[in-house]
Parts: sequence; structure tokens; C-alpha cells
Amino acid sequence: MIEIFKTNVTNHSIAIKISELICLYFGGHSASFDLEDCDKVLRVQSDHGLVPSQTIIRLLQRMGFCAEILTDEKPSVVDMMLHETKYYPVME
Repeated sequence: MIEIFKTNVTNHSIAIKISELICLYFGGHSASFDLEDCDKVLRVQSDHGLVPSQTIIRLLQRMGFCAEILTDEKPSVVDMMLHETKYYPVME
């Protein structure tokens, strides 16, 4: 399983240390950052099941960073109507 997190990590060396900690504490998991992405994405992959998302979020929080799970869900019609930003659907 793969879980994607939005973070506020901006420093490359700190991102490497966080990735190493995740791999150390959670055996069978790999982690990497994309600091070029606007969401400063942390990608965690598990070789054997679920990614402990809430534990990873708390780990980053203890280190002074924010993290939240990024979802790839499309907004509902109600969300589109109520949201301040206009959604422009992509035709599939």
C-alpha cells in the first residue's frame, strides 16, 4: 500500500532524515519526499500491508512539522457548488 502526505518540510537534509527514521521505525516501509511539489509530498510505501498513517503524522508533528493525508478523490457536485474556488472538471 502507498500513502501520500502533504507536509510543510522544505529542507532537503531534514527530509532525508525523516525518510530514514520512517524506514528505521517501520520495517518493510520505504519513504521519499518530493520537495519540488507545491504540497511538499511525503510518499510512504509498505511492502506488507497498511501504512500507519496516523503514527507517521504524529511522528512529523513531534519533529515540529505538519502532515496530512492527501486524497485523490474528485470533489462532489455539492463540494463544487459550495467551495470558494471554482472547479473545472477534466473530461475523461
